[in-house]
Amino acid sequence: MLLLKALYETQKILGMKKYQTLRQVETSKDRAARFVENVLGDPERADEIRAEGPEDYAERKGVQIMTNPRRPHVATSKRELEEELEEANEYIEELEDKLDRISDVASEGEEEDQSPED
Repeated sequence: MLLLKALYETQKILGMKKYQTLRQVETSKDRAARFVENVLGDPERADEIRAEGPEDYAERKGVQIMTNPRRPHVATSKRELEEELEEANEYIEELEDKLDRISDVASEGEEEDQSPED
């Protein structure tokens, strides 16, 4: 459970999004409501999840809804390809900066764990 939470937090830090169709989001929402009601024993929270719209649920969970997963946008000109490449390179730089910050935080935690206790 702790590992899943760490993965989720890392995805949030890195700005990673999950992509799902509207149907997949609705299925996830229904499963979450059943889990909260049946396993966690919280019918009020389950009702809140059921009342939530799929778009709101997706946003809260960090999911990007795909409108047409079978036809992704394809760049058609050299200029569009160059723009997409530039955007991708900028995104990679942002991710590298975020990974550096994560590494720094992890290193600080290791240093604290290894410090001698008095």
